[in-house]
Amino acid sequence: MILALALLLSPVQDKATIGWKFAKGDTLRYELTQTDTSSVAGRDMSRETTMGMAMVVSDVDDKGVATIKVTYDRMKFSMTGAMESDYDSERDKEEPEDGFGKLFAAMVGQSFTFKMNARGDVVAVEGYRKMMDAVFDKIGEDALPFPGMQDMFTDDFAKKMMGQSFPKLPAKPVAKDESWEGKDELEMPMMGKVALKVKSTLKELREKEAVFAQDSTIEKAEGDDSSGAVVEVTDCKTKATITWNTDAGRLVSSTWTTSLTASANGQEFTSETKGELKLAPKKK
Repeated sequence: MILALALLLSPVQDKATIGWKFAKGDTLRYELTQTDTSSVAGRDMSRETTMGMAMVVSDVDDKGVATIKVTYDRMKFSMTGAMESDYDSERDKEEPEDGFGKLFAAMVGQSFTFKMNARGDVVAVEGYRKMMDAVFDKIGEDALPFPGMQDMFTDDFAKKMMGQSFPKLPAKPVAKDESWEGKDELEMPMMGKVALKVKSTLKELREKEAVFAQDSTIEKAEGDDSSGAVVEVTDCKTKATITWNTDAGRLVSSTWTTSLTASANGQEFTSETKGELKLAPKKK
């Protein structure tokens, strides 16, 4: 009797359903800001990139997979070190002179389409390669920052990159301090095939928001014999904090720091990336 009474009086542990809620016609805008600093043979380099992405949901199928059109409406890129660049589409009205500036300027207004389910899995990308071919045609081969760089910008490449931009979400409702895990294998430029492991833990549950942490590692995939791999990863870890609107079913913000130690052609280098993906006001 006492035990039953205690169970009745004890608070019920709340659980959160963390997932995308898509509806045809939804419009969202996100800004991705990323700062990279690296050191190679005592030489320091830094890059800062900002991308504005306007997203329109054109369809949602019976399994909850949304078809989303992405249009880049803002680009900002700066780089110091071995090469210099400084471009901001909101500031600069004339065409930049350097290759990176030309590349980012040509991407403003360009679009492609991807499909994503409620768990944040990007299941398909369409039109990314076509978009980038148009960008490269516009700026001309002579303006490319690196020869042959256009070969890496395929639909499959975009699918993997988009898949890493959005957090992996739990398959079922989760309680505070509960964790879920995910893993994937990616074919990375110059790195070959790598294994990605992600562990997420719900840290805080508010009235309409959930805050969770993600810890990720990347290492060489077992059995990978990629002869074209130039970069060998020694250590790569990411720590992220994600705020999710459980009522609206959308990402509010994601901030992360990635630390990398690797070597290329016998030369060790380190890098640190700090990034944020956040819901932002729509451009007028």
